[in-house]
Amino acid sequence: MKIRTLLKCGSCLQFKIYNLINELCNNDVIDFDTSHLSAKPESFQAIEDSDIIVLRHPVNRLISMYYSSGWTHTTDKYTDKEWKERKRIRKLSLSEFVISYKLHWQKKVYEKLLNMNHPRIIKYENIMDNPKGYMSLILDKINRLDLLDEVYNNLKNEFIFDGKDRSDDIVNKGLITHVRNLDHKEYLSKFNECEIFFIDRMLGDLLERYDNL
Repeated sequence: MKIRTLLKCGSCLQFKIYNLINELCNNDVIDFDTSHLSAKPESFQAIEDSDIIVLRHPVNRLISMYYSSGWTHTTDKYTDKEWKERKRIRKLSLSEFVISYKLHWQKKVYEKLLNMNHPRIIKYENIMDNPKGYMSLILDKINRLDLLDEVYNNLKNEFIFDGKDRSDDIVNKGLITHVRNLDHKEYLSKFNECEIFFIDRMLGDLLERYDNL
């Protein structure tokens, strides 16, 4: 089974699911990777034949990217290009990063993804709200539903997000944490009324399509 997702769509938690399943099956029954997509058509070739593609709300994905790329990602293997990008991001506010820097690019990527009419697009939000249901779907596809309780019980605590929003602590206090919160409507609280109006004007149709997946 081939599963693909974009970065910042729960890829770390997904990897734990698939890695555990592969270990229990003593075989790499799930082929998983994150795709570094641009708006160029050739960058989509790697995911077109996937059995499942996992997407996240496009604006919330950019919010997550801002904090992780700017502050919390480990830098042990950073290239000069990645260091330059981190420095660039840290000079920007969240609004500048999302609306002025990345929103147009994000729109192009998601339009291409949604226009693929892929038969099995799974929303990150649904995985996080119902991890056992998603594990069941995956295990059913590989005919190993007998593993459901073991997989879920091993990983269920990974899906508990009941703390405060740590965004300010990350930016202003240097807190290094991959976990912030689990607010599927996050962008509505992170931007002011004018910014939300601009986002909806630019991405309104796309966001409606995403919500209706």
